[in-house]
Amino acid sequence: MTTSPDIHAVSHRDHLVTYTILALIITAVAVAGLLRFSYQQRSEEAEQKAAQLQQLWTQLRLTSTLSRSSLVRLYGTDGGAVCDTSSRTLSQALLRTALANGAAGPGQRPVVVDRHVVAGERAVVQVYCPENLGNFDEFANNLKYSHVAFDG
Repeated sequence: MTTSPDIHAVSHRDHLVTYTILALIITAVAVAGLLRFSYQQRSEEAEQKAAQLQQLWTQLRLTSTLSRSSLVRLYGTDGGAVCDTSSRTLSQALLRTALANGAAGPGQRPVVVDRHVVAGERAVVQVYCPENLGNFDEFANNLKYSHVAFDG
């Protein structure tokens, strides 16, 4: 009697390849799930902070053309560039430059600003990085203000 080769015999190498592929698929699905969960949590937090900022701006009687989704994209969960720079001297100097008369060179000079102009940025710092609020207030208290831009 002759024996025919077993066509169903599977080598150890075939098992190893199969298990490796399955492990990679499971790992990829798990990583994708964690990233999606993390993104969703950040998105909800960003939505809440944007809503809080809009509410503060409304209380301050400041108007904004930015939608909530624009605020979410602009500030995210950490306040973006505003919080990165709200406590640094160079950034405060750049803000002072932005509050200038718009001229270049020798004609450039600081201007007297309305408190409401700075109140909007203070609200951003208050919502997104309250730990920088003291530094921002110290900076803002050294500016010269007048009732020039707000009617109300």
